[in-house]
Amino acid sequence: MFNLFKRAKFYTGLGLLLLLTLALSFATQARAGAYKEDFESLTAGASLSGQAGWTAESFVTVEEGSGHTGKKALRVAPTPAAGRAFQRTLEWDAGWKEVWVDAYLRIPRSPQLALLEVQKGGQMVAAGGPGGPGEAGSGFVFRSSRGQNIGWPRMYERASNPYTGESSQLKPETWVRLTMRLDLEKKEFEVYRDGKCVFSEMEMAKALPAAGEYILRLTTSPIKAEANPADFTFYIDDLYLGPDKPAGIEPAQVVPPRPKNTLVRVVVVGDTQISASEAKSKGSPFGTLGPIIATANRLEPDLVLFVGDQVNIGGDPATFKDQAAVLYPVWTEEMKRLKAPYYTTPGNHDPHALYKQYLRPELDYSFEKNGVTFISFSSSAPENPDDWSHNGKVSPEQLAWLEKEMAKAAAKKNRIVTFTHITSHPNKHPLVGWYIQEGGAELRALYDKYGVFAELSGHMHRWLASWKENKTWYLVAPGTMGGGYVAGAGLAVYDILPDKAFQYEKPTKMPYFNSWGQWAKPELD
Repeated sequence: MFNLFKRAKFYTGLGLLLLLTLALSFATQARAGAYKEDFESLTAGASLSGQAGWTAESFVTVEEGSGHTGKKALRVAPTPAAGRAFQRTLEWDAGWKEVWVDAYLRIPRSPQLALLEVQKGGQMVAAGGPGGPGEAGSGFVFRSSRGQNIGWPRMYERASNPYTGESSQLKPETWVRLTMRLDLEKKEFEVYRDGKCVFSEMEMAKALPAAGEYILRLTTSPIKAEANPADFTFYIDDLYLGPDKPAGIEPAQVVPPRPKNTLVRVVVVGDTQISASEAKSKGSPFGTLGPIIATANRLEPDLVLFVGDQVNIGGDPATFKDQAAVLYPVWTEEMKRLKAPYYTTPGNHDPHALYKQYLRPELDYSFEKNGVTFISFSSSAPENPDDWSHNGKVSPEQLAWLEKEMAKAAAKKNRIVTFTHITSHPNKHPLVGWYIQEGGAELRALYDKYGVFAELSGHMHRWLASWKENKTWYLVAPGTMGGGYVAGAGLAVYDILPDKAFQYEKPTKMPYFNSWGQWAKPELD
């Protein structure tokens, strides 16, 4: 769905980047070793080089009348040529467990990448900043580490929130606040835009040296020879680096609070749909499954439900067995890192015979957990995964079996939750009208008869949505293809209580949220 790596292709020329480097190296000091720089004591109209311990090339200058809070700011005017470094040596207390990097950047007239990076001993620690032109527009861009290399993949804010329509584009010639929180114990970092966390749980390099200099680097794209430099010039001011959280920063909401009377916390994962290319990079935090498993573990659920299309089998049916032999073993191997028990249901890209061979022997089954009965059933015709009708069906035999399972659960006074690939709700808006047509009306009648609390599904490859009809909530999980990094993708989280449930969406690299406008409700009664 949201294949963020395709977006990154725009930046394949970043090997020509200007590298503007601040070196932050130091010995052990007290907390007073925090560093602040507002450039007010420096000489305006001159190169930064040679002032107060700084060294820099001529395109980095101190300018009067351009400050964020004071009169002066650091002016960076990109050139067509490769840039050289500006740097300053600072002290870093070896006892600091977390470090905050805070700065203000004035956005240029034309979108221009300005990526603030932190390194240590040649290994990447954190990175974030305003993006450049292209699909990312001038929203924020982030980098996180695959491991020990510093050629990190980039991720981008969506141009707008899919639920509210709110734009993430930065306004030209205005100041934006960029903040990064570095957790040196967990080796993770967070990125904040104007005080609000926009990306979280980002991986640092895993082999950071215990000793060595910390480097704060600002990276920007070179401009074309015929371009007007003034259109791409930006400013930096009010730089802070230290262990104390700067004022005006809202805490990152990483894991939703679990109510004390929760019967079951369920994480629902829609359409991981791994392909052959992703199978080759198993274990990577930037495959599809890596961030999903890490995020699910962090949420500490009682169980995880995968609602179909675990892999992406399609094309020539004669190749299905060969595809399955590559994809399913990778999927099941990755699941060994999942701490909670997990359950699956087949999707239209899970041919039944192969699904039964590799994942579980039955298509339809049920189980109980803390007073909740979960019922899984197949709703797709996966022998033809590339049938783009996208509608589902339930057979008379399945309906008879479903009624028996619902009756047993009702007799125990359990809450009933079904999960399947394709919803039975005849949705039109806000989604696209894909639903169980054959047998769907009869299924919904059973839901009414036995008071089914919720039906969980995936298949839409869009975003989280929910409807309530009669006694039943119809809940569609967002897609996770590509890793689930952005709003409208990621994991759905449900805390099921005796009389209601709470619903959250958790992108794998963003804070959770539970506000979707018209699309979904945070509380399910």
